[in-house]
Amino acid sequence: MAEEQYAYLTLRQGTNDAPHKPVLLLCLMRAMELGLVTENKFLITDQLIGLFYTYWKELVRSNHTAKFYLPFYHLSNDGSGIWQIQKLPGFDTNALTSSNSIKSLSALRQYVAYGKLRDDVFLRWMDPVQRELARAYLLHLYFPKPAAETTDERSAWAPEEIMPAVEAYFEMVAKELADQKVVKTHVYRKLEDEGQRTAKSYEFKMQNISAVLALNDLPFLKGLLPARNFQHTLEPLVLSYLDAHPEKRAQLLLYGQHRNAQQSLTELLDAGMLVAEEAPHYEPGPERERSFRAVKVDFATREHACRNLGSSGEDLIVTYEKYQLAAAGRADLAREVEWVAKTQGDGLGYDIRSFTVEYEERFIEVKTTNFDRETPFLITDNEVAFSKENPEQYKLYRLFDFGKKPRLYTLTGSMEEACVMAPVRYRAWAR
Repeated sequence: MAEEQYAYLTLRQGTNDAPHKPVLLLCLMRAMELGLVTENKFLITDQLIGLFYTYWKELVRSNHTAKFYLPFYHLSNDGSGIWQIQKLPGFDTNALTSSNSIKSLSALRQYVAYGKLRDDVFLRWMDPVQRELARAYLLHLYFPKPAAETTDERSAWAPEEIMPAVEAYFEMVAKELADQKVVKTHVYRKLEDEGQRTAKSYEFKMQNISAVLALNDLPFLKGLLPARNFQHTLEPLVLSYLDAHPEKRAQLLLYGQHRNAQQSLTELLDAGMLVAEEAPHYEPGPERERSFRAVKVDFATREHACRNLGSSGEDLIVTYEKYQLAAAGRADLAREVEWVAKTQGDGLGYDIRSFTVEYEERFIEVKTTNFDRETPFLITDNEVAFSKENPEQYKLYRLFDFGKKPRLYTLTGSMEEACVMAPVRYRAWAR
């Protein structure tokens, strides 16, 4: 490809090569391809936002946060001149932050009528051939494939390629059964590093394994829904593996019983019956006297119990969010609620990615206790920092009385402003 022919696709990406702008351009191309756009006006619709999140999930592997409204605005300030927005009255005074960034998706919807491509680019992309060439260039420039991914993904997998995925699947079953943390994306990427297929391909192969198990009346891993279109050699390989490893079959059956028990608990704690209350107001008490008495603590047991309690609380809030969206007529968004602490791991600064009915992202942190609503909770510096950076989208759900009848209250915005904080331990260095 001639570089100069696609110079207009050279974008300013900002901090740490943020992928938002190229993802937006890809979703604009897809909108044209699907016939969602017939003139050079891209309205801020749920369909367009959904395409953005779809491409983001498929392509982005960095720790950047998917925010549709950022590139929709900031691409208009890119030196390429490829994108313009039609501002509405009040934009300059109400839509921007002090650092001249767009505030939120709500602000974008309220103060921007539509976006438009440069006329010559729009006309070029109306030609399917030119659009496909531009798409290929964007993918090559901003989302290059690993060397292993150049292999034809549609080719049949050899048994020696399938078996590592089968073994990894049943290792995850064993870990889930032992209440150990499993981050599936890490498993897929490890397989990618060691094999000849992409992480996405390994994820789909795991779903194929779930389909084989389901077709044979066996339980399958939660979060890996069966994908039935699998090659005919997979089923005998999976069943032969279970025959050769009876302990794995026993673990799988036990996992199924354990999962059914968890589902019964979820039904018992019907998310639709979860009661939301006002947050309590902090009133300082008398200074606590320190006793300096020795106490024996079984830290392993306590950590295990806390981890299980936290996971159960997050599980309930995932169901609660889905219930609320479905009840508001947004079953489409309910399906997109993601338990990121489980699918991606800790460290993001929140546990659950959800949405408002207007399709604006919400980042939810869950804190769970068996005690009353006055009980304080622990919060990490990472969670506080993320809430400060995303105050309009951040929510903290405090679940309390969890072992009896769960209730909750909600804190929003920066946790530095929403909470009174007291240090309970310090990170220290020698002077």
